[in-house]
Amino acid sequence: MVWYTFEVTSATTQPITITAGDVNCDNTGGGTLQMGVFYAGSATCADGLDAMSGRGCDVDTNTDVEVTLPVGQPNGTYYVVCDGNAGAQCRWNFTSDQILPVELAEFRGYNREDINVLEWKTDSELNNDYFEAQRAIDPSKEFEVIGTVKGNGTTADVNFYDFIDKNPLTSGYYKLKQIDFDGKYEYTNVIHIARKDTKFAISNLFPVPSKDKVTLKYEVTTATDLTLTITDMLGRLITTEEFVGVEGTQFKDLDISSYANGVYTLTISDGETKSMEKLIKN
Repeated sequence: MVWYTFEVTSATTQPITITAGDVNCDNTGGGTLQMGVFYAGSATCADGLDAMSGRGCDVDTNTDVEVTLPVGQPNGTYYVVCDGNAGAQCRWNFTSDQILPVELAEFRGYNREDINVLEWKTDSELNNDYFEAQRAIDPSKEFEVIGTVKGNGTTADVNFYDFIDKNPLTSGYYKLKQIDFDGKYEYTNVIHIARKDTKFAISNLFPVPSKDKVTLKYEVTTATDLTLTITDMLGRLITTEEFVGVEGTQFKDLDISSYANGVYTLTISDGETKSMEKLIKN
């Protein structure tokens, strides 16, 4: 027997259909899969009968097993239980038009030496293909994908994941994009990781996009020698410049009129840490 849980946070305004598809059972016990959906896990049912006022069950052979919960289900914890009938050994894939594919219990991050570490935990997973780790210098700006982590498909077990950002920003914002096998996806909350040894950070680059000139705004907490580099999307160096970062809020104008149209990465670094921003020429 395999069971899953999902939470309803407020009374449902749309039907919820839960499907165990691609069912494949051996011939033991008639070769059928039985599935029940229970509220608070305190009901039993047989094929075709409702459980606890609208929760339901289905039993079928090698085809889809489906339960639809009508509108108006109360908030709380629901249980989906699947088992091969009379000892049948079955395989299946879950889908649902309303239930989130992953129950994320925790998402956190911290810096360690010269890396940033992301860690998260799932209490259960439903058709979970993979996670994208995404990062931005500002949560109001576009996030970039910095890596992927393989999911565990469908499981009722607790799973722990981590991702290491080996090239962290001085101040970075992170979120996860969870993608299931049919392409549906959900985002997590955004977390912020600031390097404890921060001496400088880019705070703005404007205007973006630009045709001929951009202004770099950066903050320096401790005067230090800095190197500015601009690279294209293939990582090719376009320009480099060394300068002294004077303590305080600073501005630096950059001429990009000779650049080809496209997306570039601007980086300032003291040789140990770096701060990055996206530059767009049009």
